[in-house]
Amino acid sequence: MIVWPAGQPVREAGTERPYVPPAMRDGSKEMRAMNAWKSVVFVGAALAAACDGYSSGPDDGDGSLTGGFYGTIEGFEKGNPFTRTVNFQMSEYLGTVTGGFSIVGGRGAGTVSGTVTGSTVSFTFDQTAPCPGTFAGTATLAGDRLTGTYSGSSCRGAVTASFEVNRTPEAVPL
Repeated sequence: MIVWPAGQPVREAGTERPYVPPAMRDGSKEMRAMNAWKSVVFVGAALAAACDGYSSGPDDGDGSLTGGFYGTIEGFEKGNPFTRTVNFQMSEYLGTVTGGFSIVGGRGAGTVSGTVTGSTVSFTFDQTAPCPGTFAGTATLAGDRLTGTYSGSSCRGAVTASFEVNRTPEAVPL
Protein backbone atom coordinates (compact mmCIF):
# COMPACT_ATOMS: atom_id res chain seq x y z
CA MET A 1 0.00 0.00 0.00
CA ILE A 2 1.26 3.47 -0.89
CA VAL A 3 0.87 6.09 1.84
CA TRP A 4 1.16 9.87 1.94
CA PRO A 5 3.92 11.32 4.08
CA ALA A 6 1.28 12.10 6.72
CA GLY A 7 0.55 8.38 6.92
CA GLN A 8 -2.79 8.45 5.08
CA PRO A 9 -3.35 5.79 2.40
CA VAL A 10 -3.57 7.03 -1.19
CA ARG A 11 -6.51 4.70 -1.94
CA GLU A 12 -9.35 3.56 0.28
CA ALA A 13 -8.84 -0.03 1.35
CA GLY A 14 -10.36 -2.48 -1.14
CA THR A 15 -11.45 0.19 -3.65
CA GLU A 16 -10.05 2.19 -6.51
CA ARG A 17 -11.32 5.44 -4.99
CA PRO A 18 -8.69 7.85 -3.70
CA TYR A 19 -8.63 8.28 0.05
CA VAL A 20 -10.12 11.59 1.21
CA PRO A 21 -9.80 12.59 4.86
CA PRO A 22 -13.23 13.06 6.54
CA ALA A 23 -12.77 16.84 6.91
CA MET A 24 -12.23 17.18 3.13
CA ARG A 25 -15.15 15.09 1.91
CA ASP A 26 -17.93 16.76 -0.09
CA GLY A 27 -20.63 18.03 2.22
CA SER A 28 -18.37 18.41 5.26
CA LYS A 29 -18.45 21.76 7.06
CA GLU A 30 -14.75 22.27 6.33
CA MET A 31 -15.15 21.54 2.60
CA ARG A 32 -18.14 23.90 2.29
CA ALA A 33 -16.15 26.66 4.00
CA MET A 34 -13.15 26.07 1.73
CA ASN A 35 -15.33 26.14 -1.39
CA ALA A 36 -16.99 29.37 -0.23
CA TRP A 37 -13.58 31.02 0.28
CA LYS A 38 -12.35 29.78 -3.11
CA SER A 39 -15.41 31.42 -4.69
CA VAL A 40 -14.80 34.71 -2.87
CA VAL A 41 -11.12 34.74 -3.86
CA PHE A 42 -11.93 33.87 -7.48
CA VAL A 43 -14.65 36.53 -7.81
CA GLY A 44 -12.44 39.11 -6.10
CA ALA A 45 -9.53 38.32 -8.41
CA ALA A 46 -11.79 38.42 -11.49
CA LEU A 47 -13.26 41.78 -10.46
CA ALA A 48 -9.85 43.21 -9.71
CA ALA A 49 -8.56 42.13 -13.11
CA ALA A 50 -11.66 43.42 -14.90
CA CYS A 51 -11.61 46.76 -13.04
CA ASP A 52 -7.94 47.51 -13.60
CA GLY A 53 -7.99 51.15 -14.61
CA TYR A 54 -11.73 51.20 -15.36
CA SER A 55 -14.40 53.34 -13.75
CA SER A 56 -17.99 54.10 -14.60
CA GLY A 57 -18.14 56.92 -12.07
CA PRO A 58 -17.42 60.61 -12.28
CA ASP A 59 -13.89 62.02 -12.44
CA ASP A 60 -13.17 62.28 -8.72
CA GLY A 61 -9.47 61.87 -8.44
CA ASP A 62 -9.22 58.08 -8.35
CA GLY A 63 -12.13 57.45 -10.73
CA SER A 64 -14.78 55.93 -8.45
CA LEU A 65 -16.53 55.91 -5.10
CA THR A 66 -14.32 53.03 -4.02
CA GLY A 67 -12.68 53.75 -0.70
CA GLY A 68 -13.35 55.44 2.59
CA PHE A 69 -15.32 58.60 3.31
CA TYR A 70 -15.53 60.28 6.72
CA GLY A 71 -17.65 63.19 7.93
CA THR A 72 -20.81 64.41 9.62
CA ILE A 73 -24.52 63.59 9.52
CA GLU A 74 -27.01 66.15 10.83
CA GLY A 75 -30.72 65.60 11.01
CA PHE A 76 -33.84 64.83 12.98
CA GLU A 77 -34.93 61.55 14.55
CA LYS A 78 -38.52 61.54 15.79
CA GLY A 79 -38.38 65.33 15.57
CA ASN A 80 -35.28 65.62 17.78
CA PRO A 81 -32.05 67.06 16.29
CA PHE A 82 -28.91 64.95 16.15
CA THR A 83 -25.34 65.15 14.86
CA ARG A 84 -23.21 62.07 14.26
CA THR A 85 -19.77 61.31 12.82
CA VAL A 86 -19.89 58.63 10.13
CA ASN A 87 -17.41 56.43 8.30
CA PHE A 88 -18.34 54.91 4.91
CA GLN A 89 -16.35 52.14 3.23
CA MET A 90 -17.63 51.63 -0.33
CA SER A 91 -16.83 49.92 -3.57
CA GLU A 92 -18.07 50.97 -7.01
CA TYR A 93 -18.18 48.68 -10.04
CA LEU A 94 -20.00 49.39 -13.30
CA GLY A 95 -22.14 52.10 -11.72
CA THR A 96 -23.19 50.03 -8.70
CA VAL A 97 -22.08 51.00 -5.20
CA THR A 98 -21.96 48.58 -2.26
CA GLY A 99 -20.38 48.83 1.15
CA GLY A 100 -21.00 49.67 4.74
CA PHE A 101 -21.26 52.50 7.19
CA SER A 102 -20.57 52.90 10.86
CA ILE A 103 -21.35 55.69 13.25
CA VAL A 104 -18.18 56.54 15.14
CA GLY A 105 -18.36 55.46 18.75
CA GLY A 106 -20.41 52.34 18.03
CA ARG A 107 -23.72 54.21 17.78
CA GLY A 108 -24.87 52.56 14.56
CA ALA A 109 -23.86 50.46 11.55
CA GLY A 110 -25.22 48.91 8.39
CA THR A 111 -24.86 48.46 4.66
CA VAL A 112 -24.92 50.85 1.72
CA SER A 113 -26.10 50.04 -1.81
CA GLY A 114 -26.87 52.25 -4.75
CA THR A 115 -26.32 53.33 -8.32
CA VAL A 116 -24.17 56.06 -9.85
CA THR A 117 -25.28 58.24 -12.76
CA GLY A 118 -22.72 60.91 -13.61
CA SER A 119 -21.89 62.57 -10.30
CA THR A 120 -25.20 61.59 -8.63
CA VAL A 121 -25.58 58.59 -6.35
CA SER A 122 -29.00 57.14 -5.48
CA PHE A 123 -28.61 54.95 -2.43
CA THR A 124 -30.21 52.90 0.32
CA PHE A 125 -28.82 52.49 3.85
CA ASP A 126 -29.92 49.31 5.65
CA GLN A 127 -29.18 49.91 9.31
CA THR A 128 -28.44 46.82 11.40
CA ALA A 129 -27.41 48.47 14.67
CA PRO A 130 -28.49 49.71 17.12
CA CYS A 131 -31.79 48.50 15.61
CA PRO A 132 -33.14 47.72 12.12
CA GLY A 133 -33.91 50.62 9.80
CA THR A 134 -34.06 51.53 6.11
CA PHE A 135 -33.20 54.91 4.62
CA ALA A 136 -33.06 56.14 1.01
CA GLY A 137 -31.62 59.25 -0.56
CA THR A 138 -29.36 60.89 -3.10
CA ALA A 139 -25.87 62.34 -2.96
CA THR A 140 -23.57 64.31 -5.22
CA LEU A 141 -19.86 63.70 -5.61
CA ALA A 142 -17.68 66.75 -6.26
CA GLY A 143 -13.98 65.97 -6.19
CA ASP A 144 -13.36 64.14 -2.93
CA ARG A 145 -16.52 65.44 -1.21
CA LEU A 146 -19.82 63.53 -1.12
CA THR A 147 -22.90 65.46 0.09
CA GLY A 148 -26.46 64.20 0.28
CA THR A 149 -29.79 63.83 2.02
CA TYR A 150 -31.81 60.82 3.09
CA SER A 151 -34.95 59.84 4.95
CA GLY A 152 -36.53 56.69 6.34
CA SER A 153 -37.29 55.06 9.63
CA SER A 154 -35.88 52.73 12.24
CA CYS A 155 -37.20 51.28 15.48
CA ARG A 156 -36.51 54.71 16.96
CA GLY A 157 -38.85 56.48 14.53
CA ALA A 158 -38.76 58.66 11.41
CA VAL A 159 -35.43 60.15 10.33
CA THR A 160 -34.53 62.93 7.88
CA ALA A 161 -30.90 63.97 7.58
CA SER A 162 -28.12 65.40 5.44
CA PHE A 163 -24.47 64.46 5.36
CA GLU A 164 -21.13 65.75 4.15
CA VAL A 165 -18.23 63.33 3.99
CA ASN A 166 -14.75 63.59 2.50
CA ARG A 167 -12.60 60.90 0.94
CA THR A 168 -10.03 59.51 3.36
CA PRO A 169 -6.64 58.20 2.27
CA GLU A 170 -7.12 55.21 4.60
CA ALA A 171 -9.91 53.70 6.68
CA VAL A 172 -10.66 55.84 9.71
CA PRO A 173 -10.62 53.99 13.04
CA LEU A 174 -14.04 53.58 14.61
